[in-house]
Amino acid sequence: MFKARKPDPRVWILFTATSSMLAFMMPKRVLFPIYAIGMVLLAALFCLGSKKVALKAALPYIAIIVWELIAEHFKLPIVGATFSMIKIIILLYEPPLLCGLIIAKAIKLSELLTALSNMRLSRKLILPLAVAFRYFPTLKMEVGSIRESLLLRDMKPSFLHPVQSMENYLIPILMRSLKVSDELSQSALCRGYSLAGSRGTLVPVVLRPLDYILFAVIIFWDVLLWIWGGGYIA
Repeated sequence: MFKARKPDPRVWILFTATSSMLAFMMPKRVLFPIYAIGMVLLAALFCLGSKKVALKAALPYIAIIVWELIAEHFKLPIVGATFSMIKIIILLYEPPLLCGLIIAKAIKLSELLTALSNMRLSRKLILPLAVAFRYFPTLKMEVGSIRESLLLRDMKPSFLHPVQSMENYLIPILMRSLKVSDELSQSALCRGYSLAGSRGTLVPVVLRPLDYILFAVIIFWDVLLWIWGGGYIA
């Protein structure tokens, strides 16, 4: 009999969902909890085998921390609006991206859908999750295509013009997202995800004692971050 991956997909969903929400909603006057969330997500991605991706994703955090330490040590003025905007974008939007990479690496779609079906969740919730799960690998391919297209037009990313460089990537990604989401929805419908009745599976997806322990650890970590951030949500 086939065996499901460990831990259970619901453990990864709880971990990534709470980490992403806390990073986005915690008050920005205390940044150390947000840095801690980023480091934990990077460590999880590293342990899952995506070492190069984790190291590359750590570079923005390292750059921000190093620049702030240098500016504080030498009493340098931190660049105003541009640096602040880049910093907020990284701190707010990189954790959800890391969560997406972790989910794509750690969870099989069939196991995830079986676990959610066992929880008796509505199909109206399961179908969008199936589409979102398929979206992250597709997004990676789209970003690669956009990068090649920009290189052909001699529009290389530049640290001297960070806003323009982000715009060159974000606008095509948003436009492509509309078409890709449509295609993925049609693919999910063709696979029968919207049909009534229980789905059969060759892999038994059940919660084990280890999963309950991990649930408790994740909740404890989230409460600790909440207290560290001042005990409230911005």
